[in-house]
Amino acid sequence: MHTVVVGAGLTGLSTAFYLTEAGIEVTIVDALPGPIQAASYSCSAQLNTSAPSLSAPATGLIGRLRARGASTSGLLYKSATALKYAGFVSRLTLARKPRHAERISRDMRLMSQTSASLTRAIAASHHIHLQESLGTLFLDASDSGEHPDTRDLRSLLRTPVIDADPSKITYDAKASTFNVSFYAKQIKELLSGRQVRMLFSHQVTGLLKDGQRVAGVVTPHGRIEADAVVLAAGAGAQALLPNTISQASVLAPVTRAVMNAEYAPDIVPFQAALLFNTDNVIIAPLEHRLRVQGHWFLGVPSKKIIESEQTRLWNFCNNNIPQAALWHSARYFHQTVLATPDGLPIIGSTPIDDLFLNIGGGLHGADFASFAAKLTVETLTREPPNALLPSLAFDRF
Repeated sequence: MHTVVVGAGLTGLSTAFYLTEAGIEVTIVDALPGPIQAASYSCSAQLNTSAPSLSAPATGLIGRLRARGASTSGLLYKSATALKYAGFVSRLTLARKPRHAERISRDMRLMSQTSASLTRAIAASHHIHLQESLGTLFLDASDSGEHPDTRDLRSLLRTPVIDADPSKITYDAKASTFNVSFYAKQIKELLSGRQVRMLFSHQVTGLLKDGQRVAGVVTPHGRIEADAVVLAAGAGAQALLPNTISQASVLAPVTRAVMNAEYAPDIVPFQAALLFNTDNVIIAPLEHRLRVQGHWFLGVPSKKIIESEQTRLWNFCNNNIPQAALWHSARYFHQTVLATPDGLPIIGSTPIDDLFLNIGGGLHGADFASFAAKLTVETLTREPPNALLPSLAFDRF
């Protein structure tokens, strides 16, 4: 059996990994000149978080009505953006009903926990380095979680650069961050060793059809025939979707700013990740630098909005951990991916036979990548369906 995977980011590479584990021949096709060059580049993800952030936190009727025009929590947008993505925002608002939000939170926790186990298992089995943090420190007042004393706090940070009251800090030893781009590059090398064919600078312009089934993909360089096709691309996947999905307002682009800064010369690298819930900032420790990630915005924001968010991140770090890194020489990026109104990915089969989806991961696309890929491959190989699949099917909307 031969399967084409469209997309060479973490989602596509993870899908290809599980396909090869199932003994399936794989060709990866991507429009960019190489792998991991879009949203997976310069990105960190969270593993095993007990409370994955929601695109649309639960709220009452008044809050839902207000959210149709603008949102200042979860996924950020103003009235012009809400109008542009009106159908998406309408579905997003419905997801804020408490009973829906509770189910979504439960499903996200399951995906986070399972994906963490799978990612760590892959890393252990194939000698892959995750650059994983030693747990996560939540630097907001909280009534739950383990409170480290001053000695433990300094041990976790390995430097007393944060002047914080330990009584207002909680620590989750099971939740962590890892370096997505570094991990994905190692998965790519593993796939190369398995003789996976990788075609870069190959924009997929259409699907090759054989009656009611997909028979491959079409690129400017020619056709690539296959027994099945998995769309695992980021923002570019939307143009290839069947009309029943692409016209249903179930996908929209979301964007996040990222800042990387080298550690200051006299600073020993942090061990734990730092999460500031109130300010929506997560700081992931890497081998030689800190990676700072902030708000998610609905759509593709203007240059002015992106620069404003980057300035916010810079000011935040200078005010909270000024001695930790060389903030004056920080590098800035932003990432755009597809998201669904409920924040869960779209996984599984489609109305077109042998066309499968692993898209729309949005805020948690990298966090849930391993589990999403495994579910996709289980669907393709006709294994007994996982109980979570109905919550991830495209027709759930």
